[in-house]
Amino acid sequence: MLHLTGVADNSFRAIAAFYSIIHIPPPHVVNAFREMKRVLQPSGVLLLAFHIGKETVHKDEWWGHPASVDFIFYDTVGSALWAGAYITCGFLFATELDKVIRYTSVFANVLIKK
Repeated sequence: MLHLTGVADNSFRAIAAFYSIIHIPPPHVVNAFREMKRVLQPSGVLLLAFHIGKETVHKDEWWGHPASVDFIFYDTVGSALWAGAYITCGFLFATELDKVIRYTSVFANVLIKK
């Protein structure tokens, strides 16, 4: 998502990024949005799902196997990070579809337009 090399500009009508940005550190989120916008067609849409919060959860074991993975929780769309990503990349915020409590965290589903 940070470097969509080999993908031409305006290639996709839509991108569904379910829980993929949760592995991108905050300093790189704008770059990820920039790349997604680049490959979206004019009037294309981006559907995001992510954990809401301010913490990072690290796992050294996952599903009974050794791992080293971080789950980064993000504030909702009104936060400075999201506003910066939208404005910097030129996205139009369409709607926050819902906030759902599942398991032990809150999730957001957001629709964004190019």
